Amino acid sequence: MIELTVAELSKIVAPLHIDVAVADGGHIDLLESDLNEADRYDLGRTWRNNWREELYATLGNSTSTFIFSSTHHRGFAVFGLNAVMPGCAQIWLLQSQSFSQDISRERGSDWPHQFVLMNRAVIDRCLLRYSLLFNFISGRQSKNIRWLKSCGFEFFSRRDISDDMLLFCQGNSTQQFAAEEKIWRGFLGETETIGSVSQ
Repeated sequence: MIELTVAELSKIVAPLHIDVAVADGGHIDLLESDLNEADRYDLGRTWRNNWREELYATLGNSTSTFIFSSTHHRGFAVFGLNAVMPGCAQIWLLQSQSFSQDISRERGSDWPHQFVLMNRAVIDRCLLRYSLLFNFISGRQSKNIRWLKSCGFEFFSRRDISDDMLLFCQGNSTQQFAAEEKIWRGFLGETETIGSVSQ
């Protein structure tokens, strides 16, 4: 599998005066103290039941992880992909509170539109590598859900497994993927692994 590169992502975000670099453990250490409560909640809803452990495990398990930053703003955003099976990757983005606040303040009302266009371009690049992208998000994250829908993701729920988390995915066979109980239990349940899933 050919992975994303800093050069590819830089072409997408450079017009917005955002820099890209490969993430390392030091970045996550800084992010830990600057996450909003909603992101901590979502990280803590996995089988680990500990948002801090999940944050570091997410970095450690990711196939590709990048930092988005700017000399004009405090903080940064971390973007990553975790290949969980052939052709399928868990996609994630975490913004530090300070980065989100600073860039929104500077860019004003046009920033949400710019942000969606930038992320749709990034997602399109990811879909060249993976036929399916997915992750989970709590229903309380209404702003991020609207953003993800604008980026083309579909949303699914399983009330028999979780009354507060939604699965979002994009790509091939999303309905079939969302119907797999082991996907839900693997990430939100008691087991560490999701095993093999038909696509």
